[in-house]
Amino acid sequence: MKPESISAGERCAIWLSAWAATIGIMAVRTYPFSVRAPYILFWFPTGLARLAGYQLDRPRSLVWLCWVPYLVLTLFALASRNRRIFFLLFIVLCTLLLLNIGGCTVRMHDGPSEPYSI
Repeated sequence: MKPESISAGERCAIWLSAWAATIGIMAVRTYPFSVRAPYILFWFPTGLARLAGYQLDRPRSLVWLCWVPYLVLTLFALASRNRRIFFLLFIVLCTLLLLNIGGCTVRMHDGPSEPYSI
């Protein structure tokens, strides 16, 4: 029995909807800072590092490393034609995004300085 497949268009639409929802949630959670400084999206993955206990005084070097899991996950998910594998990877993405939102919230309340200054 061959597993059901999922089209590239469906994979992209589902994947982008998770990111769009995350951007919307982050915009609300970090308002008005997100409106004044939209580059906060670049620093988004550091929320996971913050949840892991890292104090991010100078996160520039860490931010690129934090994007790697998202890029790898995206490549594997969008390349997968198997519906089950895709949705398993999608669940991993959604879990990471939710944890990251929590980490960003913690990061925003860490101290008196702007947490994502360039």
